[in-house]
Amino acid sequence: MAIKLIDPNAVVRLISIQDEAVDLENSDVKAYGNTLNLKHIKFLEGMTPTFFLTKNINPITQAEINEVHYQFTPVGNDKTTGKPLPPQVDVVSRGSMMVKYFTEGVKQIEENGVARDFVIAEIPGPIIQEIGSYVMTRSNLGDDQKKS
Repeated sequence: MAIKLIDPNAVVRLISIQDEAVDLENSDVKAYGNTLNLKHIKFLEGMTPTFFLTKNINPITQAEINEVHYQFTPVGNDKTTGKPLPPQVDVVSRGSMMVKYFTEGVKQIEENGVARDFVIAEIPGPIIQEIGSYVMTRSNLGDDQKKS
């Protein structure tokens, strides 16, 4: 089996399901959250969403982010086999972790077909959390894992 390499230069357009242009009644929000495939999202007539132009984050940066935001606690050994058990993993600060994924992964935003740079203060906190989570998932799983 060949390894599927992640394209570090791939740009993927994501939207927030909180965008007022999203037709929540006619969209499959759960399917979008699971696949990040825009075919599951319908938009209200005459409205255009803000797209977040994102990139995959390289494994070194992912490790640096995870090292700061996860706490690994040893839980001891299996009583039957005596072998070490996997550590307990706790997220220490999920909010700041998603902000870091957002700032590392979002290159630009696109409004009305025009891409532009942005200042993070322009983006509402809940949307930063949502898009940061999508960037984390895509970077960890790769593009082909999120297409159906």
